[in-house]
Amino acid sequence: MSEQAVAQPNEPQPADGWNLLSRARAALLTGGVDEALKDLEQAYDKAVASKDQRLEAEALVELARSLKTKGTLDQAVLCLERAVEAAKSAGLPRMQAEAHYLDADLRKRLGDGTRARHRLEDAARLFDEAYAAAKASNDLVEALQLLERSRDVRDQLVKAPAATGGAVPDKARAADAERRDETQRRREKALLETLFEVARRLVEERDPDRVVAAVLDSAIEATGAERGFVLLSPEAQDPADAPAQKEEEDERRRDLPGGLKVAAARNFDRAEVRRPEFKVSSGVIEKALSSGKPVLVRDAAIDAQLAERSSVLEHKLRSIACVPFKSLRPSGVRGALYLDNRFGEGAFAEADMPALAAFAANAAVAVENARLHAQASREHRALEKSRARAEDLAKRLEVELAKTGDELGKVRARLDETSNQLAARAGFGEIVGRSASMQSVYKLLEKVKESDVPALVRGESGTGKELVARAIHFEGHRKKGPFVSENCSAIPETLLESTLFGHEPGAFTGATKRHAGLFELAHTGTLFLDEVGELTPSCQAKLLRVLEERKVRRIGGPEAIPVDVRIICATHRDLEVMVREGRFREDLYFRLNVVALRLPPLRERRDDIPLLLERFFEKNKGQSGRSPILTPDAVRALLNYSWPGNVRELENEVKRLLALKGDRIAVEDLSPEVLRGASAGAGLPQSPTPQGDEAPPMTLDEAERRAVLAALKAARGNKARAAEILAIPRTSLYHKLRHHKIAEDELT
Repeated sequence: MSEQAVAQPNEPQPADGWNLLSRARAALLTGGVDEALKDLEQAYDKAVASKDQRLEAEALVELARSLKTKGTLDQAVLCLERAVEAAKSAGLPRMQAEAHYLDADLRKRLGDGTRARHRLEDAARLFDEAYAAAKASNDLVEALQLLERSRDVRDQLVKAPAATGGAVPDKARAADAERRDETQRRREKALLETLFEVARRLVEERDPDRVVAAVLDSAIEATGAERGFVLLSPEAQDPADAPAQKEEEDERRRDLPGGLKVAAARNFDRAEVRRPEFKVSSGVIEKALSSGKPVLVRDAAIDAQLAERSSVLEHKLRSIACVPFKSLRPSGVRGALYLDNRFGEGAFAEADMPALAAFAANAAVAVENARLHAQASREHRALEKSRARAEDLAKRLEVELAKTGDELGKVRARLDETSNQLAARAGFGEIVGRSASMQSVYKLLEKVKESDVPALVRGESGTGKELVARAIHFEGHRKKGPFVSENCSAIPETLLESTLFGHEPGAFTGATKRHAGLFELAHTGTLFLDEVGELTPSCQAKLLRVLEERKVRRIGGPEAIPVDVRIICATHRDLEVMVREGRFREDLYFRLNVVALRLPPLRERRDDIPLLLERFFEKNKGQSGRSPILTPDAVRALLNYSWPGNVRELENEVKRLLALKGDRIAVEDLSPEVLRGASAGAGLPQSPTPQGDEAPPMTLDEAERRAVLAALKAARGNKARAAEILAIPRTSLYHKLRHHKIAEDELT
């Protein structure tokens, strides 16, 4: 049985990591080395996080193949050394053999023939062990494959130079040492040349982002690091270019020594490192900052001070180099350049540190200069923008001042005209009234007009419930949609369901064509159902379903039709009593009574009668174009009448007076019902004044003033008593005193 078949049932294999590995292998087959490197880096990180050593070993072997293709042989060798360790820990001899076999090829290319032969010998031995295990488990296919691989390795061994007694001869050892020294000399020269060239270019660069990126990429390339991090103090970072952090990640953010933040984090293929603050060793950074000198760690896994740290254990850190940033100014840049390699020990040499330290000093100056230049540029742009804005504002102010002089006179005139009307709102839509009870209604209408929740309007007949529904519709966001109104009590019970929901042809006798119901007609608008308490139980149930599902089904129709309708209902009945008696569904009542509006009867807002009279006379004056004049007695009678029919009855009285009387209306011209029902109140005339004693005609405003004065005189200046006589609240009386400018000496 193969190693893969044995390992899969017992080892956790994160799907994401294996998918990334498969995608990388596919990319390598098509020549996509750069794409493969990114996927393999992520697959390795996932393997380390999940402690999946098999995935770790396979990802490292594929990384080595990719790096070999790109010509980065030293990095490939380090990957294979780590792959051998992971495969050995996981008990995967075949994977160890594959890593040794590939390592032998790399050693041969690097000119290290002796180590190449040793790797081939190790590969041959491990292939034989894996072959024996596969044969013992009767996995013949795997056994044949391993036998072929073993033969290939042995063919290579025949061609490889032999080693004496398994040990490296002195001459070969000396040659290897000389080769390593020459390699180190070439590395140091290349490092110095690269860093010098980058330092020269950094002097000319002014963009902080590009400076940090150049520092990081050049250091990684020159040293052969796997990953690099530029760490800066918050004050050293440019505010406009500091990496943004989401609020939800704040709790997971890791604090680094010295308050440093990660300004940039890249790997050798220039891909961004995610959550970089968790990928570095705080101990190394802290040591570099406190000593002010470069810190070199050849193998963190065996370092006495670092081996037990969580970052080293979790991310399997090996070779680390950390160089602090130094500035010539005390308040200059503070930070560090951090490089690491997780695939092998000794990736950085002690001889690299002086060059890296010099480079870091130049980098610190470049970062500081770029930050200051960016700050100066921002301040200059802000200054230019402020100056342009100031010039624009000056021009606009000059134009506005020219207009202001002409408008001040008009504003003063309007203020004088409307100052007495600011105490209360005079209306809402087509609704008229300034009384305290109506002000409460207006406030509620302002709150509900923009919502879509159902509203239930209550009030006696004639109080204007449909006007309230219209005001909500035409003052709200649905005003461009239709407003459909229907009185449920005016529709025969047999036609009510068809009227509301519509019907299809043939649904019942006489249904010859399709008919859209009120809900469909009111789509995107408002449907007002007056006298909703008259609905039959069947219609109540269907109305409830429409409100819950927002769909309507025509009678005889197969499909439910979506509707977007705001529903407003009205009734003069006590629905709570009907619910208790079982005549109205409780669930429907709660659906409709989301927002409850109560309209007061006219007898509770008598101080609105003069406004209503003025509106109705203006609305119905006809061709004459003039409103009639009422005598004071007529006004008092209208104010004292209880108006059981409310506003509707008042408008009908106005229409009657306009149709039957001329330009002057006396108390005897009022209808008998008004005359009989009007209560004169204490001190007010009980009957019409004789014709000869009648006061001259006057406007409604003057009539109201005289009525107030008459009530005050009858009450001998007692305002509370006068308010009772006029049947208005005391606050309304005070308002009328201010409105009509009635002085204290006129009160008695």
